[in-house]
Amino acid sequence: MSKSKKATRVGFFLYDPNENLVLIHKRDDKQKIASPRKWDYFGGSLGPVDLGDPDYALKRELFEELGVSVEQEYIKVLAENDDEKMYFIVYPKYKTSAFKFDEGAGFAWLSFEEALGLFNEDETKSLITPRANDYLKTMKGKLK
Repeated sequence: MSKSKKATRVGFFLYDPNENLVLIHKRDDKQKIASPRKWDYFGGSLGPVDLGDPDYALKRELFEELGVSVEQEYIKVLAENDDEKMYFIVYPKYKTSAFKFDEGAGFAWLSFEEALGLFNEDETKSLITPRANDYLKTMKGKLK
């Protein structure tokens, strides 16, 4: 991220290192939503309550979207691009029952191969957003 721009959005994946799985989010088909019914990462825009702090916004979004909180030591920065700060959170799959899922059409724990297999260069045939696909490739590379 350039020094002149500040993050206005945050995004995240959850990652289970024991099973080498990543949690992805299926967008719903609400009116005016970007990429309806596609798989994507979790996240959202910074709001006034975040006071310009992406780390605070991440924790707020995690609680809003999944109803859970995590300790700072499990939160890792994945990338900072243009106006977005992207994270992955180390979180075991067996704790999924703690989720209170209120946004989107669902979620799934997938291997990297399964998640990356959802992408198609023809966006009309792709089941995952291009940006989520790129972040997954970056994350897979960082975890090697």
